[in-house]
This record gives sequence, C-alpha cells and structure tokens, in this order.
Amino acid sequence: MIPIEWFCRRIASKRNAETEEGYRFPQAKVEMYKVNDTNNHQVSVEQLIAVKLICSGILIGKIEVDVMTRSTIAIFEIIEKSWRAQDCTLVDMRIKFGVDVTKKEVLLTDIKCGSQALWPAGNKSQLKNNLCLDGQSRVVVLMASTSDLVHCEEIKKSCSKYGMKCELRVASAHTGPQETLEIIAEYEGDYIPTVFIAVAGGSNGLGAIVAANSSHPVINCPPLSEDWSTKDIWSSLRVPSGKKHSVMM
Repeated sequence: MIPIEWFCRRIASKRNAETEEGYRFPQAKVEMYKVNDTNNHQVSVEQLIAVKLICSGILIGKIEVDVMTRSTIAIFEIIEKSWRAQDCTLVDMRIKFGVDVTKKEVLLTDIKCGSQALWPAGNKSQLKNNLCLDGQSRVVVLMASTSDLVHCEEIKKSCSKYGMKCELRVASAHTGPQETLEIIAEYEGDYIPTVFIAVAGGSNGLGAIVAANSSHPVINCPPLSEDWSTKDIWSSLRVPSGKKHSVMM
C-alpha cells in the first residue's frame, strides 16, 4: 500500500480553517495526508514527488501522482452522483492506493467515508443554502470573445421569453483552455440541470472541449459575420467520436 491517504471533499469543514464551514467548493478539493500520522500534516504534490517514494519497485513520480489525483476526483464524483439520487450529499471521502506487484501499476485499495460524510435531506440547513433547489435549471452561454456579445444577448433574450435562467460567460478554447475547463467544472458540481451553448466563429473548438469535459448537453450556435464561410461549419460538425453535440444556425 502507498502510505498516503487521499482525501476528497465537496463541503468545507474544520480542516479548511480559512473557509466558512459548510461552503460548497465548485470543484472537489483533493488533499493528501500520511497514513497513521496523528498530527494530520498535509502533504503537497511537490513534497510527494520530491521524496521519491518507492512502493513494490515502482517510483511514485508525477505520472503516478496525477493518476491518483484524477482517479480520486473521478471516483468521488461518481459516488457523489449516486448518493444525490438518494437525496444525500457526499461531503467527503478517503481513498488509499496500492501497487500491483505483477503488473507494476497503481491500483485502488480502499475507499472510506467519514462519520460526517453524508448529510441526509433532513440536515440540508447545515449546507447554508449552497445546494441547488429542486426545479432549478439554467442555460449557460459560453462565448469565445466579447466580440460575440451581441449574438449571445439575442440568445439570452430568447431564453428569457420562455422563463429560462441564462448566464453569459467568456471562455476561449484556444487562448484560455484551462480557464474554460475551470468554468465547466463550476457548473458540473452543483447538481443544477444545465445546457451549454457554445458561441464561437471561425474554427470552433469551444463546443468540442465543452462536450468532452461535461455531462451536460451542448449546443453549438456559431455567430454569422461578413467573413463567415460555409467551410467554418465543419469545425462544429466534425468532432472526435463519442463527443456529440447539436448545431444551430
């Protein structure tokens, strides 16, 4: 077993001293602690890599740490979604990893939930209204740049006619991919049914990156301009297999 405990949380607790208890993190937080450390000293990614820990002949380097970090978040979000169907909120979860000595690869060995990890419907008041209310939904319009604002305002106006809440955000797949992924993650973790509308002219990579990193429906709605070409539509239609989204003109 790798002597590190991976701790994933959605709701701030006493461990997050500088954050109000009950605050809901848009993106699940991952923390690492040494196993059997009574002082609960947190270990950083840099510290774990620098120590050059060897388990069953495998050096725990950056690749292994990245695999465990992403696996922790993915496992947490899967279990979180399952508990949500039971009207319970998964607050936090602990995971331990080990090494397969035959295949020489990292594998999951243990998953545990703390005594306060689940908050049933009767205790929702403890969440300080950070959870969504039943019946809420929204449309999120992502524009590649503010030059598309007029087009996006028209979309928002149409949504308002049908009583739909609509938010406008700037997110560029080409010049700000990391910021775009962070915006997507904000909307992925709050349980509110969402439809993304990607507004990007020319070479549209925005719709594809949203569809590849979100479980919500995605609609491409490229703005038409004087320099628009019919060839541009192919960047919205031809995407990697398994990444489906609709296109509206």
